[in-house]
Amino acid sequence: MAKRTGLGCWFWGFSFVVGLPLLLLILGALVFMGRERSARRELNSRLEQLAAAGMPIDDATLLDFTDGLTSREHTDAWLGVLKQFGSKEFKEAVGGVPLFDPQIHTEIPPPGEAWPVDKWPAEQIAIDAAASAPAEALELAVSAEGMGAIDGVDEHQMGMELQPLMPEERGVDEQTVRKFLARWSELHDRISQLSMKQLEPNAKGVRFIEQYDSVNTLLPQTQNMREAARLLSLHGQLALYDRDSGQARKSIEALIGCSKTISGEPILVSQLVTTAIESMSLELLKTGLEHDVFEEADLLALLPQFRSAIQICPEWKLAVQGERAMALPVFANPGMVGSGNVRIPARSRDTLHFLDHMQRILAIPDDDFDRFLAELKAEEEVMNDLAHGSLLTTFDSILTSLMSPASGAIGGVFVRRAVQNRMAVLCMAARIYEKRNGKWPASLDDLTTMQLGGMVIDPAELMPAGGKPFGYKVEEERVVLWGGNLRLDPVTPPEPLKVTEGDPNAEENEIWIWTMRIRVK
Repeated sequence: MAKRTGLGCWFWGFSFVVGLPLLLLILGALVFMGRERSARRELNSRLEQLAAAGMPIDDATLLDFTDGLTSREHTDAWLGVLKQFGSKEFKEAVGGVPLFDPQIHTEIPPPGEAWPVDKWPAEQIAIDAAASAPAEALELAVSAEGMGAIDGVDEHQMGMELQPLMPEERGVDEQTVRKFLARWSELHDRISQLSMKQLEPNAKGVRFIEQYDSVNTLLPQTQNMREAARLLSLHGQLALYDRDSGQARKSIEALIGCSKTISGEPILVSQLVTTAIESMSLELLKTGLEHDVFEEADLLALLPQFRSAIQICPEWKLAVQGERAMALPVFANPGMVGSGNVRIPARSRDTLHFLDHMQRILAIPDDDFDRFLAELKAEEEVMNDLAHGSLLTTFDSILTSLMSPASGAIGGVFVRRAVQNRMAVLCMAARIYEKRNGKWPASLDDLTTMQLGGMVIDPAELMPAGGKPFGYKVEEERVVLWGGNLRLDPVTPPEPLKVTEGDPNAEENEIWIWTMRIRVK
């Protein structure tokens, strides 16, 4: 037998050390390419099915989809009024005005309560000056407050006592609000008129978006629409303070119309802004009902608006469909979510995971709050398992984990909207019952005997989440309707939730308690 030469040993050794890993690398690449090719065929078929069903799958089809849901009839008019919110004049005018000035935490007081003491700008100027120049501050403070000479207080002591007010201590007075609203009355009236057009039968949302750029899509009108809603809400708050039932009703209607202005945009951000604007209308209604501002005729006019929104709205699925379309281009070009300088191959199998996830969300029935929330939670657990599965599974779903919306939290927003509208309907009906009968209903079941413009109130149809009816009781000075905190436990508790100061859940708990003061005969 021939002996192996040293060169032959080196050759076989090199082949084993280098060739085998190279072979495995080539085999791995072939397997990866085969999986990608197979996934690409399935993905193309799925996308074709979605497109055939009229669903958007990229920027171009999403633009067409939006075009079918919106109208350009009032676009120019809206753009004209929204532009004013970005003007230097408007930005300078909002100082010291609630809802607009972020340093103002005091809002318009409800009917029957006094306005806070005005501490801006005269007193603030005096106080600011006192901190830096005591002698000058003393003179400013005296003139600002109308005080005479202050005996026994030296300039240094005065400077130490007059420290600048913290933002939350600044006040807002009635004159400031009325002057602001009077100055911008023309803008308010124009917004109100345009918003009311959205309440007309078969009205479509307003077309603002002219181009989509996947996840980088700009929405300049969305923030300005929030400003428009703030102006409507501020006007409504003043109407409540003045006990002007008709104007308060118009403000609520305008807010509802304002929210519908962008309700045709199949984008999650737009839909969340829509619900935020609607919450302003609910807050006005809640305050007005508590202080008995509304006349029966105005309540009857508002009732259908809130009655029509007691279910999870169709915009829920619209938002999911739009988010799916906006995310799909990222899977075709993953570099979109990075620096944009690195070309990363398309991820077809990852896209399939994403499509499956979004389809499961869309398939969840939305006619039962508890089932809806439970299945959304279960889907989040599926996604969590996917993200923490095997190495291959995790690799195949990297972008799915990144691009999938927080479906449970988002779905909860839409459930909250529906439940709040149910509370609104029941409280409106109870207040009307009291006006007609001179007494409050002993239980919510008493509301079934009422005829409200052809509408019948059925408490069984207006259940909250959690499986238990709303709580309801008539106390000595108030009537209370309450439910459970959706974020913590949706089940209606035996007594209203606590809203004690310092409780981290107090602000959220307060949302689920509607009170109405009993009028003194």
